[in-house]
Amino acid sequence: MIKKMVLAMIPAVLLAGCGDKPEGGKAPAPAGEKGMPLENTANLPANAQNGANAEVMRMRKVSGRWQSQPGVLADKSQWLVLDVSNDRKFTLDVRGKSPDAKLDAVYVEVQGDVSWTPEGLLQAKGQGAKEPIKGFETWTGSFPGAGRISIRGSDGKSYDLSYRGL
Repeated sequence: MIKKMVLAMIPAVLLAGCGDKPEGGKAPAPAGEKGMPLENTANLPANAQNGANAEVMRMRKVSGRWQSQPGVLADKSQWLVLDVSNDRKFTLDVRGKSPDAKLDAVYVEVQGDVSWTPEGLLQAKGQGAKEPIKGFETWTGSFPGAGRISIRGSDGKSYDLSYRGL
């Protein structure tokens, strides 16, 4: 009798594991990360639909300067600045006040290219990162709210930045 019960449970156990892999072999967005999906250009007014490109519209929402609050890095007098351009290029800087305190000084910089995941997350790959942002040669950007981006480096560190304009 116990043997029959165990045999009867095998199909249920096998079916329970079937939902583990996402369709198409693509991994879902990490928990808590919100992407920026493509807009449906059919929802635009009729005069704006002609020539509208959803990829370009999404890139324009991300292009510009994003900045963290001072003090997010180990050196509390420094902050992060992320510049993203429409041609899918980025620059991530560690900045602080220059010794003469007139301008911002750039201490570390990494530059590279951005692309989009199917879930609407930014994926970036660059070159030249040094400490304290060494783990940000590759990073992922999610959009937790309006005017905010959260970037997570390959080393697991993450920072929240706010939109500052073009």
